[in-house]
Amino acid sequence: ELWETNRWASDVEFGRQMLNGVNPVVIRQINALPDNFAVTNEMVEGSLQSGTLDEAMKAGRVYLCDMKVMDGLPLRDGYYSSAPLCLLYVNGNDQLVPIAIQLKQKPGEDNPIFLPTDGRIDWLLAKIYYQCAHGQFHQISTHYLSCHAAMEVYGMGTMRNLPSPHPIFKLLHPHFR
Repeated sequence: ELWETNRWASDVEFGRQMLNGVNPVVIRQINALPDNFAVTNEMVEGSLQSGTLDEAMKAGRVYLCDMKVMDGLPLRDGYYSSAPLCLLYVNGNDQLVPIAIQLKQKPGEDNPIFLPTDGRIDWLLAKIYYQCAHGQFHQISTHYLSCHAAMEVYGMGTMRNLPSPHPIFKLLHPHFR
């Protein structure tokens, strides 16, 4: 068995995928937690290598990924999409690791904050739900809107305004099929 078969489930790998994945621009350094993410020092003290959450934020070691744009997306019946918040921490080895995940935007009894100290399966599922929402956000926002929808304007302009023998038409036309 290869040593890497379960690496994908580690917190270090989660952080590596966040930084080297398809959409690292959603990671924001924070100085204070948003009002809808009630993480306390007691919740994350086991994940911080030293000090408090406030001290870590002041030191620039705490980051947030907020998928609030995913909140309230219309879905087909029977489908679910989360709009999670993920708190990340840069540990002493300069590795970005998740320290708290909340799957919905509105805090409440039905919306717990998942922590690495929770059960292994609960924490793993929270990370998987976050990664699914992150992937959906990338496909909807970053990929579709910034690529396909933006290029549609050029495709329509080329087809409507340039004659087929035009050199720019010939250059762009194969990319609009």
